[in-house]
Amino acid sequence: MPEGELGLNSSRFVNTRISLGDINVLPQPRKTFEGLDILAQDIARNGLVYNLFVAQQTEESCVEYLNYINNVRKTEVNVGDLVHKNVGSKRIYYLLIDGETRFRAIKWLRENGCAECVEKHGPGGCNCYSRHFTDNLVDARLATGMSPQEAIRLQYSANIHTKVPPYEEARDLYEFWNVRRRIDPRLSKAEFAREVGRSPQTIRDALKFCLLPDNIQELVTNKRLHYGIACELTRLQESSLPEEELLIWAVRGIIGSQKLAEFRQRVSQYLEERKNGQLSLLDLFDTNYQRQLERRNRRLVVGEKMVRGVHEVARYWKIILDSIGVKLIEADVIPFDHIDDTYSLGSPLRVYRKFVELEAEVLALLRGRLPLHVVKQAEKVILQTQQTLNTTSQN
Repeated sequence: MPEGELGLNSSRFVNTRISLGDINVLPQPRKTFEGLDILAQDIARNGLVYNLFVAQQTEESCVEYLNYINNVRKTEVNVGDLVHKNVGSKRIYYLLIDGETRFRAIKWLRENGCAECVEKHGPGGCNCYSRHFTDNLVDARLATGMSPQEAIRLQYSANIHTKVPPYEEARDLYEFWNVRRRIDPRLSKAEFAREVGRSPQTIRDALKFCLLPDNIQELVTNKRLHYGIACELTRLQESSLPEEELLIWAVRGIIGSQKLAEFRQRVSQYLEERKNGQLSLLDLFDTNYQRQLERRNRRLVVGEKMVRGVHEVARYWKIILDSIGVKLIEADVIPFDHIDDTYSLGSPLRVYRKFVELEAEVLALLRGRLPLHVVKQAEKVILQTQQTLNTTSQN
């Protein structure tokens, strides 16, 4: 997007090179960073294709910048928490505006080394970072005179191309909207949508999502409930549905394996029936009976899924056994390490480790409902298994 459309005309830009240690990273919309090791290896091979975007601030402008950002993001970052460079008698601060994933990948490269350097020079790659970044400097696009409003708008523009999880962006949009409305009470959602480069519906969904009960928002954050289904729940919330019933609908969205369109249709049908006074049989039952029916339905659905899941797990381990058996036979002819196999030797250990972690979580939930000696025995087994897995991984 052209800079003029972002409202960045007041800023000046120059391509330069900056020490990674001089760049400050403030809280941003994106909280999830995946595949850093893969990106780091690509940067080592091909260089930094897209430069980091950095804002240069004086101490005075940095304080003003932080005050605004803290207000939007509900953070408490002080200028004293940041690193700075002394340029004459002034302190200069470099603030990362766009490129945190690339920034983290470069740090990963500095700490771990790329695959080629590790192979040649051992763990850490022995100065891998300095080999790929001359003078330990990274390419950056430097902006001077950038306001915090401009910086936030640019971040939203950048995130159009590299998607942030919708629930993370929703919370950031919600806080930014509140600040913008305090400054300009006449600002409409449509105008705000144009500012941040989002559709009006995206803005409406984001603002409504942040008004849902915290426990429902946590289900989305923990990836148990789809964000789109949570947005449909806001329609029920607007119809004054009690929080307890709202949570029941959320459970339906989790265990029903419904597609978003199907769930939306179900919500629309319910609201229409409620509006016309055509209540379903479920609505005529008293609350206790409704709860019992919901629990029964959950047991039926979860039970069916568990049976399928057990068969899938058994199938997985059968494939592993067959694969290892073939390896052992072929090892008489081909060196074991050179046998190509879809299922790596580390894969079963990772799966088994995940099972053990889940068992520990379940046990923590059942504490207080099981006899103490049963809990202790289970904890002992889990601990021994974890120790064995850790020893295996180290070897």
